[in-house]
Amino acid sequence: MCMEIDSDGLEVLDADECRKLLANGRVGRIALTNRALPLIVPVKFAVLGDDIVLRAATERMEQSALHGHVVCLQSDGVYASGSDGWSVIVTGPLGVVDDPIQIEMARHLELERWSKRHHGVLAYLNTEMISGRRFALSDQR
Repeated sequence: MCMEIDSDGLEVLDADECRKLLANGRVGRIALTNRALPLIVPVKFAVLGDDIVLRAATERMEQSALHGHVVCLQSDGVYASGSDGWSVIVTGPLGVVDDPIQIEMARHLELERWSKRHHGVLAYLNTEMISGRRFALSDQR
């Protein structure tokens, strides 16, 4: 198997590998817009089928889900060796989980809220674009 390397020397991950890494990830950052300015919010997430399920952590994030805004989620990790890692980015519209079957499935995903002040609706991120990179920190000296 031939490994694709990008112009920065990082290994390009295919969509299947990105999904596998995301399935093991639990925390990421979601990029929204607030009055045309970027807003980055930490989130807990889980993979459910081809979509990402998360609990809206802020009122702005909840509004983005209600209106179907396009957002971007990034999650990354460092392997046990501490010298290698990965980063995956998912882009697509955010929506509210409102189907009773999906709500029941999402209840088992351990997506408790982070803020006691905001109840946080369940939201899904439709995976329209997914990309990722694997990197070796030891090579960056």
